[in-house]
Amino acid sequence: MRSRWQYPTIASWLALGSLLACSGEPTGFTGQISARRFFAAVYAVMPPSGAPAAQRAKEGLLGAAAPASDPVIVNGVLQDGAYPKVSAAPAARVVLESSIITGLPAKLRIQGDAPFTRIVLTVPGAFDYWELQLPAPVTDIQVVPTGSSSIPNTSFTMEMAVGIAGGFGKSEVSSVRAVDLAASDVAVILRWNALSDVDLHVTDPKGTEVYFGRTSSPEGGRLDLDSNPACDIDGVNQEVITWPINQAPVGEYKVEVFYWSDCGVPRSDFSVTFMTRGRTLQVVDGNFVGAGSPSRGQEVSRFSFP
Repeated sequence: MRSRWQYPTIASWLALGSLLACSGEPTGFTGQISARRFFAAVYAVMPPSGAPAAQRAKEGLLGAAAPASDPVIVNGVLQDGAYPKVSAAPAARVVLESSIITGLPAKLRIQGDAPFTRIVLTVPGAFDYWELQLPAPVTDIQVVPTGSSSIPNTSFTMEMAVGIAGGFGKSEVSSVRAVDLAASDVAVILRWNALSDVDLHVTDPKGTEVYFGRTSSPEGGRLDLDSNPACDIDGVNQEVITWPINQAPVGEYKVEVFYWSDCGVPRSDFSVTFMTRGRTLQVVDGNFVGAGSPSRGQEVSRFSFP
């Protein structure tokens, strides 16, 4: 059995400092700044074999998912100096698989046009960058950066590249608009401590249920990501559903947690935090013991907004 909150690297929070000299584009600052102000922790997930089939199972194309073995976590190292120059190496394509939420982990998928063993991440204008060195060549991998709870500007630019021992290929530059929980009408945050598939479901006052099968609502409700889907382990162990400021329906919200799959672990402890406009209303703890299934769930609370 895994102990509670065993993954400080995977679930780490950032403390990137206060708002200083925040004007200008595209990064929202003037003068020198560290990439740590935007991403103070970054890791990559080397998945076990068979993970893509497990993902298709949750999407309804296959039968029940089989338990997955633990992934290999590769932690990034902050490197001083200028971002690497382009050389003859694979080019990167970056797919944003979740929202960037202040203070919480996000999911990116990086693909290369040839096998690569190195990844770099920075914000243009920073005097340093994150580098990850992989134990084996890949052409597709998941990277998890954690957004800052005090990003200098919630609209900024992210630059990533992949490479091999001889250098890095052409970068991909992405515009990012982070979601600020303090500027959300309603936010529900689910965290758990095991490598299992636990799902957050929230039904709004109009009867719309937001979850992995319906990730958004007409009123702006949105699920940020489906973590560990069908035992395709990413180690984020967290899901967040938010409604933007001045858009959440007024009335009662119902919150449920489902144990889609235990993925081979004996127990999963979870915690659900309820927030309105940056203020924590309640924190509820619970657990699942034994086998999971897509229909195994429990209502954890109801709350009203405003």
